[in-house]
Formats: sequence, C-alpha cells, structure tokens
Amino acid sequence: MKLLKAIEKGLVFFDGAMGTMLLKSGMNLEKPLDVCNIEDPLRVEKIHRSYVEAGAQVITTNTFQANELRLKDYGYSIEAVIEAGIKLAKACGSQYVAQDIGPIGKVEPMGNLSFYEAYSIFKKQVTVGAKIGVDCILLETFFNLKEVEAAILAAKDHSNLPIFCTMTFDQKGRILSGEEAGHIANQLQSLGVDALGINCSLGPKEILHILPNFMKGVKIPVMVQANAGLPTKVEGTTQYTIDPETFGFYGSRMKELGVRILGGCCGTTPAHIHALITAIKD
Repeated sequence: MKLLKAIEKGLVFFDGAMGTMLLKSGMNLEKPLDVCNIEDPLRVEKIHRSYVEAGAQVITTNTFQANELRLKDYGYSIEAVIEAGIKLAKACGSQYVAQDIGPIGKVEPMGNLSFYEAYSIFKKQVTVGAKIGVDCILLETFFNLKEVEAAILAAKDHSNLPIFCTMTFDQKGRILSGEEAGHIANQLQSLGVDALGINCSLGPKEILHILPNFMKGVKIPVMVQANAGLPTKVEGTTQYTIDPETFGFYGSRMKELGVRILGGCCGTTPAHIHALITAIKD
C-alpha cells in the first residue's frame, strides 16, 4: 500500500478539521454536515483544496456521520453521500484519501445498539469506500472500546485497506467507557490495525501529557490529530484558542516522541496544518 510505504519513509501529514470549518463558513447543524457533499459540494471541495495547499498529504472525506442511522431522515443513501465525499476529496489534488468513519454513539453499554448491529452499519460504510477507492479507512473519535472493535472487524472483513484508528480521551487519559490509554493502545494493536492514535476532545498540550503511556509497547505507527486547544464557550459559541504557531510547536514535540502521522481535529484550519508542517520540517 502506497500510504503505508510513505509512513515507513517518514512523517505523513493529514488535514485538519472539516466540521468546524464548515460551520465557520456559514453552515448550520440542521442537517448532518456530510449532506453537504451533495447539496453544497463546492464548499466542501474548497476546504479540501485549502488543506492540500497548506501541505497536507492525506485528505479525509466529509463522511464522519455518513451512517444509515444518522442519514435516515434526510433523503440520501449512505452510498450516495459517501461516494460524493470520496470524489470531492479526490478532486482537490490530494496525494491520498482517507475514508472518515466516526462512531455511532449508541452501542452497548452506552446505548441499545448491539455489537452485531454496529458491525452491520460499519460494514455498509466500509464496502462503499472499498468499491469507490480510498487509500485507507480512518476510524476516528471513538470512545467505546466495544464499538471500535466492531468497526475494526467490519473494516478488516470487508476491505483490504489499511485501517487507521484514533480514540478520544479525557485529561486523565481514559476513554468514556473507562479504559486507560495504555490498555486501549495494546488492545487495538492486537486487533491488527495499521496505525493507531489519539484525536479530538483535547488540545496538543493535553495529548502530549498522555502520549508516553499510550505509546508504551506500541510497535505500529502512532497518529495524533489534536484540537486547536480545549473548547471554550464565548458568548454562546464554542471556540478553540490555540494559534497555528503554538499548534506547530506541540506537533514538533510529538514528533520527537516518535509520532509518525500528524494532523488536526476540531478548531484547526489550513493555517494550523501549514504551521505544523513548517515547525517539524524546520
């Protein structure tokens, strides 16, 4: 796989946030943002292209919530939304495209969705990505070990694509279902993912604090996509306050710890990704 070979040779840079960029551009949350792939494709492609221009090698599809439960009331099939998302990511001139798959959020014990039902939902998403053609599956922002295991198994059973998996932790280094970072890393590694890591919830400073425990014993590439700081409420809106230069500084420290894949999550912009790449190359 070309993407895995690129990681063997050196660092690989993913893009930054899509959701907060769409909201910043004037979109609202009346519908899943993934629907923009069909209803407002030029807006999505413009964001993708801005990340390519910032230096990102891997562009992530705007398909974080493109599952049958989330889309059922909006008149679009998951096939149509995901296919449109992949084509937009490819159209911006990216070197690689990652199919973005986020959590359902309703899997036992945090909801009434069974492991098998979750597996079936993820299977449908993965099958579309494998058919249309992406360079990897990115399972991101998961917080339930049982749910991410269902997603990994669906990806392994129904594609030959590399699987990258990132979990979201609290400041104590635990996911919502209670497991700590080191245990999670070892568990995911044993399931045969190709890269694993941390994204969302925390800023780079907080992630840097829990990285040593997470990376202990990990023998596969580690990936980090931090938020642009911890989210804060300012006049009723959520804002992220870490500037691009500070984001780049923390990224260079993560590189020193051995992180091989870097990008951004909520609140990050093309400027953050450009500063990250510049700081590490300098």
